[in-house]
Amino acid sequence: VRLQMAFPVRYSASVRKAKELIKNGLLGEIVNLVGTNHGRMPGGWFIDPELSGGGAVMDHTVHVVDTVRWLLDCEFKQVYAVYDTLIHDTRVEDCGLEMFRLSTGQYMTLDCSWSRPRIHPYWGDVTIHIVGTRGTLFLDIFNSKIEVSSSENGNRWENYGDDLDQLLTREFLEVIHSGKEPLTNGEDGLRALEVVSAAYRSFREGREIEIV
Repeated sequence: VRLQMAFPVRYSASVRKAKELIKNGLLGEIVNLVGTNHGRMPGGWFIDPELSGGGAVMDHTVHVVDTVRWLLDCEFKQVYAVYDTLIHDTRVEDCGLEMFRLSTGQYMTLDCSWSRPRIHPYWGDVTIHIVGTRGTLFLDIFNSKIEVSSSENGNRWENYGDDLDQLLTREFLEVIHSGKEPLTNGEDGLRALEVVSAAYRSFREGREIEIV
C-alpha cells in the first residue's frame, strides 16, 4: 500500500534547488529560519471545526513544517504557539504565530495566518528565509508571477511557475501504476500533524510543548 500526502510545496523547483544548495554546504551551518504561509480565508469546510480540525494553524502549518523537515532532514522538537480569530467572523482561528525548536538545534518562527484580503491580487504565499553561518537563502515559492491590471478583473497576479498540484497529481498516478514510493508519504503526514497538535496544545496550556 502506498500513501501519498497532499504536500505540494516539496514539488517546487525552487525548493528542490534550495535542498541541493543546503546539502552542498553553501550556507554553512544553519542558524535559524523564518517562515510565512499567508492566505485568504478559504471558507467552506475549512472553517467548520468538526470537518477541518482547526483554522489557519491547521491549514497552513503542515505545509511549511513538511518543507523544512525535507530541506534540513530534521524533526520539530518543541513549539510555542499563539493564535486568535481577529479578522473574520468564523468559529476557527484566522491568525497564528509559532516558534519552533528543531532537532538540529535551530529556532524557527512561522506566521500561518489567513491575513490576505479578498482584494489581494493573489491567494497568498509560502516563504522560508534560512540563515546560515556562510550565507542566507530566501524561498518565495509562488513568486513566478505576471502582474495584470484590467477593467474587468482589477489588479491580479497570474502565476507562470510550477503548477505544484499538477506535479503532485502526476506523481500520484505514477505511484499507482508503478508502485514507487511517493515524495511525500504517510509518515510525513503524521509528523506534520503531530507538530500542529502540539501547537494547539501549546496555546491551550500557555507554554512550550515537547513534540514526541
